[in-house]
Amino acid sequence: MFLTRFGIQRPVVVRMVLFLILIFGIYSYNSMPRFLDPDITIGEGVVVTVCPGFSPEEMENLVTKKIEDELEGISEIRRFESNSYESTSKIHVFFNTRLSEYEIDQAMQEVR
Repeated sequence: MFLTRFGIQRPVVVRMVLFLILIFGIYSYNSMPRFLDPDITIGEGVVVTVCPGFSPEEMENLVTKKIEDELEGISEIRRFESNSYESTSKIHVFFNTRLSEYEIDQAMQEVR
């Protein structure tokens, strides 16, 4: 009841407080930092190979298994998941979460 009575008796004070809150909100919004391209370390990668005319079995035996064998030698890789389709092989690589951005970049270079 007190706030209602105060607001009715003193409308100028209420409007000034609302105006100050609005000005403070606009100032706060404008002073917030914004990043167009923030630094995000993504600890995953995908290896996709395409060999037209290969069956899923051929893709798995001739392409996917060989790539998996090479990936097992990279110590920065935590695990990987592979799928072989007709004419396509996809291997999803997950890197260790304790690695720095530089180490993940180096590991990605090894995967390439």
